[in-house]
Amino acid sequence: MIDTSHWTDRRVVFALAMLALCAYATALGGVFVYDDTHSVRDNVAIRSVAEIPRFFWDVDAFSDLAAVRMYRPVVLTTFAIDHAVGGGVVWMFKLGNVLIHAVCAALLFSLTRSLGIGRRPAVIAAALFAAHPMVSEAVNIVSARSDLLVGLGLLVGLRSCVAAREGSKWAWCGVGLGTVIACGSKETGVMMPGLLVLLELLDRRPERSWRSAVLRILPAVVVTVAYLVARKAFLGVATGDVPKFTGGHDALNGAGRDLLTQFCVMSSVLPRFFSQSVLPVGLTIDPWIPLHDEWASAPVLCGWAAIATLTYLGLRAPKRRPLAFFGTGLAWAMALPWVVLPLNLPACEHRFYAPLIGLGLVLAACVPRELARRKLAATGAIVLVFGCLASARSLDFHDSETLWRDALDKHPRSVRALCGLALEHRYDAEVARLRGDEKAYLREMREACARLERAIRIYPSHYAARRNLAEFHITLGAAHGDPERAVALAAALVDVETNNPFYRLLWSRALGSASRFDEAVDAALSCLEVAEAKGLVYRTAASARAASGDLDAAIELLDQSVARGLDHESVLLQRAEYSLDAGRLAEARRDLGIVLSRNPFDGTAIALMQRVRAARPR
Repeated sequence: MIDTSHWTDRRVVFALAMLALCAYATALGGVFVYDDTHSVRDNVAIRSVAEIPRFFWDVDAFSDLAAVRMYRPVVLTTFAIDHAVGGGVVWMFKLGNVLIHAVCAALLFSLTRSLGIGRRPAVIAAALFAAHPMVSEAVNIVSARSDLLVGLGLLVGLRSCVAAREGSKWAWCGVGLGTVIACGSKETGVMMPGLLVLLELLDRRPERSWRSAVLRILPAVVVTVAYLVARKAFLGVATGDVPKFTGGHDALNGAGRDLLTQFCVMSSVLPRFFSQSVLPVGLTIDPWIPLHDEWASAPVLCGWAAIATLTYLGLRAPKRRPLAFFGTGLAWAMALPWVVLPLNLPACEHRFYAPLIGLGLVLAACVPRELARRKLAATGAIVLVFGCLASARSLDFHDSETLWRDALDKHPRSVRALCGLALEHRYDAEVARLRGDEKAYLREMREACARLERAIRIYPSHYAARRNLAEFHITLGAAHGDPERAVALAAALVDVETNNPFYRLLWSRALGSASRFDEAVDAALSCLEVAEAKGLVYRTAASARAASGDLDAAIELLDQSVARGLDHESVLLQRAEYSLDAGRLAEARRDLGIVLSRNPFDGTAIALMQRVRAARPR
């Protein structure tokens, strides 16, 4: 560990930023992995900085997947800037993540120093954070930038609040900016006003003024309220839907995990994350989490007892160690949303990025101002080891298949890893098909199905695996797949979530692949009984009817969609194609004309119009 006795704080800030950059330099060679594919690589919204204003009102701009709707305008803005600067190359997005982490490490040191901690303890805490292997998931997964930016926003806001307390005239702008960054990046940013209140309550200066404190906090309150109002307007919910207390059916899936199960699962997640923050071993994209469902069981009670003990140790001396008290509060404030609300997955390391900042503050408060040279050398060695582990782990993110195989090696019954590998086989199958290698395509698709079958055997309630397996069999068709297996999988999903229209549409498509066309039409139209009418419902029913050879009936279903005002371009294009096949050229020309008037460069419409012009009336 470097001796900072003759260093200025500015030099230390630079050194810490360089440490973070060196520790995570290997991240720049990575590829888009995991959620990066739909939120960054395939997201057309981020390909132009002209789209930036749209990010502040369009929740559909977050991903190219229609089902993924989030209000994170600051994250998307940084993505658009990265794309504009780098032309869409992966390393530019990765560099953005590394730079944000480096700034966070430097700000952690600055905040700690501003709160009265000596230089050496502040350096130790910030250096361990800068090189910590546990932040590798947040740094290497581009879509996890939301966690990095929440950490950045918190640090900017808190440091600005302290600066305002010290007399800085424009520091209130930093409080507002930090809150904008935090809230605009992730929902946990709404904790900023509460943390500022806690920071002010721990201020023991005799000359403090509550009026001034309120004015310092006010920008954060205004921004947070505006964010919640915007979120309510654009997403329909300001915070999150309250889950049911009991009755969950899938502990691995947030939508199927009730509050009681969530409470039991977190008894394993939190102690694991805390232990890995001290000894970062066994890090993986899919940590093994015991899925307890009995709150009175010994493992659950022991897990929560351990967390309660650690929390007590952090909070027990607010007057003597205010920074430890505040750091513990920050860690809990940033963890509480995903501890209470069942998110998509029980445990993700990138969610622990902001709580790790809080633990860094606790560490800084506990380290003596002066350390013997041997202890400094030992700390330096730990930082070096952390940096090497971080660099090595970043190499795992250079390839998605390597990432999932590593997870499977560490936990052979990892359902998530099996599903991840299945999707990799599916991607390889598509590449093989583009090459015209039908044998390789079928081999990869069958391997993907085998992976999913194994995942379902391990954990039958993993409904994402069931859904994907049904999709794969539908894609393979009767010649190479098992349509009846797809029907059984989809029907079971409908039984679990009767009012889920997407499961009903999957069931309809599976029935169609099994040549059970009448049932397929009925299954698709049954969505109208449980959800708002969509053109996709009529399109799915029409596809089944067209597959049976009755084009007139298929066109009639699409006519019903248009009559209800559901005349999206996809509906008109499908009706035009069926009209063309049925020899109804005038109708096809009419629909294509409407589509081209809305979007003159629609490739599908242009191709169909060329077919219409070349066709002869029957």
